Amino acid sequence: MNLLKRIDDWKQSPKYSKFQRNIAPKLLAILFAVLFWLYVMDQVNPEMVKTIPDVKVELLNIENAQNEGLVMMGEKEFYVDVKLKGRRSEVIKVTSNDLLVTADLEGFQKGTNNVMLSSKIFVANVNIESLSMNSIKISLDRIVEVAKNVKIDYVGTITENYTTGDLSIAPEEILVKGPESLVNNISSLRGELDLTEVSDQLVKEIPVTAIDLDGNAVNGVELGRSYVTVQLGIFRLSNIPVEVMLRGTVANGYKLVKTEVLPALVTVRGDDALISTVEKVSTEEIDISGMTETFEREVALKLPEGVSAPFAEETISVKLHIEPMMVGSLEFNSDEIVIDNMDPEMNYEVLSPVSNVFVAYVRDVESVIEGLNKENFKISVDADGVKEGDHRLALKYFSEGSHDSVELSPETLLVRVTRR
Repeated sequence: MNLLKRIDDWKQSPKYSKFQRNIAPKLLAILFAVLFWLYVMDQVNPEMVKTIPDVKVELLNIENAQNEGLVMMGEKEFYVDVKLKGRRSEVIKVTSNDLLVTADLEGFQKGTNNVMLSSKIFVANVNIESLSMNSIKISLDRIVEVAKNVKIDYVGTITENYTTGDLSIAPEEILVKGPESLVNNISSLRGELDLTEVSDQLVKEIPVTAIDLDGNAVNGVELGRSYVTVQLGIFRLSNIPVEVMLRGTVANGYKLVKTEVLPALVTVRGDDALISTVEKVSTEEIDISGMTETFEREVALKLPEGVSAPFAEETISVKLHIEPMMVGSLEFNSDEIVIDNMDPEMNYEVLSPVSNVFVAYVRDVESVIEGLNKENFKISVDADGVKEGDHRLALKYFSEGSHDSVELSPETLLVRVTRR
């Protein structure tokens, strides 16, 4: 009631009459003021679009994945461009610090995962129009720990006439920890041992590296230890003749003609001091008792303690040539007999007729008898110190080869010596 009374009183007052004057222009001015304000707001502070480049994507729940034994593979940081829209006065103030782009790894498993992106802006009246990509691919792999063999490669050239012995590696295996795909790709853990001009035993610490089947280093794994201790024996090599050991004798009327050994030389290995004392290597004994023909045997070597034959077979081949004994003969005329050591002041006349035959009976093995030849055989007498007169000189022979026995018939030559 009071409000109505006050309104009614105001209408009766002079102020109301004054307010009613020129009301249309007043309303028009208010309208123009509002329109001008709208114009200014639209033209002076217009809407605009802005792109914030390289906004880092925050990975959520990465710790949970790691706690489940998973690790990220490949690219580990991701960036997107964020397109914004809003009034210019607000948009121009926005920086990457006002934006949050996330990728939640919760629940994802081993393998390549397509993770959707979420975005948020912390500035009022500005909206995120779009992202340069809506998802990212994240590869997760399981962490494993596997023992891998250690292998040592030799490099360099060892001193001449020396060779390597057994190699000891401690430890022979090392635990490797890392992504399963990388660990499974490791063929071995490799190290290198330099043998350049080495002639004595080696004990060294060798660094090792994880290597794949192609010989490339595998990075991104953790070795339980990066060094191994290696011990390598170094031995001297020497070529030693083989001595065939025989037991017994061949049958009567037969002879062991030749012994063939294959190989005749054996390369032996051992410590320097020991090898220098080894002059030959013996075989196991071969029994030839009563043998009448050539035969071949495979026999083992009897190596001194501490000596080995690294390049030889377990046995060597021995061939024993056995032939029967025979008697052959060579016939000579008296003029074919040579007189040695003649005095130049004397004449020497063989009184035995030319028709006399002198025979050399040679006893030897069959192959020698079959090859007898007078060109390789000589019968002679020695005239050294023989005076004038008739002398019966003893015959002797010379042969290029030795024989079991040689008998001459007759055994003498009658020679007359006269002064010139």
